[in-house]
Amino acid sequence: MHNECLYSIRGWTAETNPDRLSRDVSAQIRPQMAKEKIEGCHVCTMVTPGEPQVLLGKDKAFTYDFVFDIDSEQHNIYQACVYKLIEGCFEGYNATVFAYGQTGSGKTYTMGTGFDVSLTQQEQGIIPRAIHQLFEGIKNKRVRAQEAGTQPPEFKVSAQFLECLKLAPVPHHSQHLQMNAQCPMLITFT
Repeated sequence: MHNECLYSIRGWTAETNPDRLSRDVSAQIRPQMAKEKIEGCHVCTMVTPGEPQVLLGKDKAFTYDFVFDIDSEQHNIYQACVYKLIEGCFEGYNATVFAYGQTGSGKTYTMGTGFDVSLTQQEQGIIPRAIHQLFEGIKNKRVRAQEAGTQPPEFKVSAQFLECLKLAPVPHHSQHLQMNAQCPMLITFT
C-alpha cells in the first residue's frame, strides 16, 4: 500500500526591508492519483486546522510557513507563495521558487511543467502563472507610462527552468569535483 506524500514549494523572498532576506517554506498535501484511489491507498497526512502544520501518521508533526490541504486550488497557492515574489521583481529583486520532494509527490503539477494541454486556467501551475503575471505587469507599466506622457520603462527579463532528476546525497568522504551528468548545472563532490 502506498502512502500519500506531501510536496513542498520553497522560495526566497525579499521583504519590504531590502537588507532582510527571508525564505518561506510551504507544503501541500497533493490529491490522490486515480491509480492510488483504485488501489485503495489511504492518505496518511493531514493538515492541523488553523495551523500551518502537517501531521504525518499519528506521531509526527511538521510546521511550515504555509500549508495547503488536498482541496487547495493552484490559484490560492500561487497568491500566498509566489505573487509577491513576482511583484518584487518590478522593484529590482530577484525571485527563486523551487519544488522538491520524492518522485510522484506533485512537483510537476505544482510548478505547471507537465505540458498537459488539457489543463484549464484554474489548474495551471506556478510557472505559467508567474510568466503571465510578469509580462502583464510589464505591459501595464508601459501603458501607464504612455498614458502619463513619460518614457516607458525598459525591462530585462532573465528566467531559468531547471529540473534535476535522480540526485543522490553526496558522501562526506568526497574529494573530487565532478559535473553531474543528469543535471549539468549541479556540481557534486565524488
